[in-house]
Amino acid sequence: MRYYQLQTATSFSFYESSVNVEDYASRLSFLKYSGGSVFDKNPFSYPYIDKFFAKNNLKPIYGFKVFLGYKEEVFEGQLIVKSEEGYLDLVNLFNLGKEVYSLEDFENKHGLIFILKTEDSRFKDKNYLVSHNFLFLKLDKLFDFYFGIEIYSLEDKEGIEITRKFILDRHYKSLAFPKVNYLNSKEGFLAYRMLKALKDKTVIKEDEEYKTPFFLLSINVLNKFYTLEELKNVETLADSVDFNLIKKRGELVKFDDDESILRSKAYEGLKRYVPNYDQRYVDRLEYELKVIASMGYCSYFLIVMDYVSFAKSNDIKVGPGRGSGASSLVSYCLNITEVDPLRFNLSFERFLNPLRKNMPDIDVDFEDDRRDEVANYVVSKYGESKVCNIVTFTSLKLRSALRAVGQIFGINEDRINSLSKLIYYSDSSFEEEKKKNFRFKKICEDPYFNHIVELASYIVNTPINTSVHPAGVILSKNVLAYELPLMSSSPSISCYEFETLEKMGYLKMDILALSNLTFIKNIENEIKKDGKELKINYRDSNTFDIINDLLLTDIFQLDTSKGMNDAIRKIKPRSIEELSDVMALYRPGPKDNIELFAYRKNNLGSYKPTSVLDNLLKNTYGIIVYQEQVIAIAKEVASFSLAKADLFRQAISKKNMAKMASLKEDFINGGIANNYKREEVEKIYSFIEEFALYGFNLAHSISYSFITYQLAYLKANYPQEFYKVALDKVSLKDEKFYKIVNELHHFALDIKNPSLNHSLFDTSFFMNNFYLGLRNVKNVSRSLIDRIEEALKEKEFDSLFDFISRVKLDDSSKAGLVNLINVGYFDELNLSRASLLMNVDNILMSASFATSMSMLPVIDEKTKFTKEDFKNEFNSLGIVNSFRLEDVVEDKKYNHLVLVTSSPLYKNLKVIVDVIDCYRKQTLFLEDKGSLAKDDIISLDEYYDEKGRKVVVRDYNKEI
Repeated sequence: MRYYQLQTATSFSFYESSVNVEDYASRLSFLKYSGGSVFDKNPFSYPYIDKFFAKNNLKPIYGFKVFLGYKEEVFEGQLIVKSEEGYLDLVNLFNLGKEVYSLEDFENKHGLIFILKTEDSRFKDKNYLVSHNFLFLKLDKLFDFYFGIEIYSLEDKEGIEITRKFILDRHYKSLAFPKVNYLNSKEGFLAYRMLKALKDKTVIKEDEEYKTPFFLLSINVLNKFYTLEELKNVETLADSVDFNLIKKRGELVKFDDDESILRSKAYEGLKRYVPNYDQRYVDRLEYELKVIASMGYCSYFLIVMDYVSFAKSNDIKVGPGRGSGASSLVSYCLNITEVDPLRFNLSFERFLNPLRKNMPDIDVDFEDDRRDEVANYVVSKYGESKVCNIVTFTSLKLRSALRAVGQIFGINEDRINSLSKLIYYSDSSFEEEKKKNFRFKKICEDPYFNHIVELASYIVNTPINTSVHPAGVILSKNVLAYELPLMSSSPSISCYEFETLEKMGYLKMDILALSNLTFIKNIENEIKKDGKELKINYRDSNTFDIINDLLLTDIFQLDTSKGMNDAIRKIKPRSIEELSDVMALYRPGPKDNIELFAYRKNNLGSYKPTSVLDNLLKNTYGIIVYQEQVIAIAKEVASFSLAKADLFRQAISKKNMAKMASLKEDFINGGIANNYKREEVEKIYSFIEEFALYGFNLAHSISYSFITYQLAYLKANYPQEFYKVALDKVSLKDEKFYKIVNELHHFALDIKNPSLNHSLFDTSFFMNNFYLGLRNVKNVSRSLIDRIEEALKEKEFDSLFDFISRVKLDDSSKAGLVNLINVGYFDELNLSRASLLMNVDNILMSASFATSMSMLPVIDEKTKFTKEDFKNEFNSLGIVNSFRLEDVVEDKKYNHLVLVTSSPLYKNLKVIVDVIDCYRKQTLFLEDKGSLAKDDIISLDEYYDEKGRKVVVRDYNKEI
């Protein structure tokens, strides 16, 4: 007899089960089951069932948990897909979006099996069963119908006999239907229990009694609990299932005469974008058009061209290219991409290979704040019923799993934080983190902390919610709701991830959001506003000077780390191509070649490549940096077609050993046929194998280098506009703000506090100074800022009276006015901050009767800054920027010297301190040793400065 497990909730029943589908398949195989099903209220697990059951030689059975309403009662059951017709019936039911179904919803669903759960005590009552026989008869008529027998205890075993007799007397069918919510009684049970507690927001104790029997039973136990007929009926049910999930269901949108239209548009673009093209371009274009047409993708290119054209015609910034799509000359001619693939030796086969039969994947970046306009255009053009978003799943990563354990077991938050803040490398495994992270490994040597990590490991990677793929949009010729399970929204969301949708033949459009495009667009707008012309020169020496001087803040891909700084310092890029090299090399694996690459580049006499690879690798100094280089070598040395060369490249990069062995033999034989010696070809193959594993996509790297260059060019040639936009998008407490402040001095620019006559809502610029926007000042309302901006349109303020008479102030403005005073907003009037603060109420009163200067209180003139000014500015702005600490201290020994965090002038300070026995007349910097968090105010701890003098950190009750 063959055994199957039917009622298994997976981890996609969020918080209700700890069953990972891959582990489920392995456990079924280990226990000698022949297959199994799932019992979730959604079909999220179906692709995983298909994948992992096939790996374990198991039969997948696709189940679906449903609730049936009947005469004010609710019954729980499982629908099982028996055939393709049944799958479409199930899709239809799911897409109704109901929590509880009626018998009418189940009409004409002939391809489904229905199993009624009998766990409820109602099913142990003979009178109840008899009184509901009409329902059972109706279900038996609608479906291939079974009673699901559930036994979890001796009491169940006795009570179920009543149910069994009722079923037998009326000739219904029953089957073994034990429930599974976890796979084993230790780790699986604990994970299940933890997830339930997380959902219910309860705190549990590890040693408290809490047991459920819902684990996967052995076949011996099944034989003891269930009758032979009940087990045989499970086998019969499984045998009746004849259904494959993964098959072509999607149908591409096709335009009439699409091949002819595409050809016409491509040649129009060739004349426009390559006015002096030669025969190479014609040959390449003809080849690409032929491949695209043969694979049936002409309409796809026209669809992408259309929504890119929509974006550009509506002034939505579009990226120059992304991924392998930039390898296509057709895409370039359609103005989808802006990188000439022939200029950069980009391989079309890396994008679209007729031997791979993969769906094309033209990724396009749009400015992030307008990406949705493009997606909405696609929906409006093709109809909401034929467009959907793609699901992704939010799961517990290492830090979130640790926080969950803290919540579940009531563990002190500081202890959880001491663990989670050490997580640095891995998102998926604590063991991987320990291998790479010595500090984390060390703390886990403490049994207390190691136990917390062990608990968290039971729930790491468990899905807990759905999300929407940030870029992918599915477009189909057909109404999607008829063939694909969808979550209700506008537009709807597929229940399968993209990998499955691609296998089913659905077309995905990658409409991506890239914030750097928005950044560029905003800078360009500022340049236009200033009446300046903009035309980017891609050979501008100033731009490369900026990069090599490491002025990299807010430069896409380059402002990442000290390691990137080191790579730039060594390689010294002076072209788009060399920028691409830097970014392709600065990745795990290729990083090891940076030193060699830089040495060969900057000491050209040291590089003596072999004659075979000389021309192919001369631009990267004998090092394989890009996947396209592997394709070129295979074509040149072994006479592989470009399509076969791409398969060769893919086999090596994915470590497909079987494919590699086959293609290695072809490569060596091809090389020998081309008059290379066997030893030479084998040496070349080994060389490829060594480097190609980490080869990067040249098309993507070059495309993104253009974005990097554009930002560097704008910084080098339009620093005023660049930094204004940069300051507008950064928080004053962000470390990037301090980097910007430091870079400004390179351009003889400075940053000032908000100013009476020079500050608006956002950052403004006047006489080589950036004035911080009023939005940065605490408690200054938007309505107050709007009134200030309106008054400034008329003319500048020439006095305090002028300000209060033209800007309507009332009692609600008090907090904002206090903070404006604190940040030095009125300093240019030569008025004392302290005096202004003392007279705030009088100023507001005068504002309500602003008829003459005489009613205004007398305000003292500006005096030397005090420690109170220092503190107040920090409180109101979050930084201290308008004066230096030396302005507020006396020459004598420092007692109770106030130092404040997050000042751009004192960016290393982390706490407020009293300095004891410090006789130097200069600021004492206290380095963060990891025990002090940024901006914390810590009480009663002792530190020493670099000369051993004691620094006592005192609690100021968060006064500042």
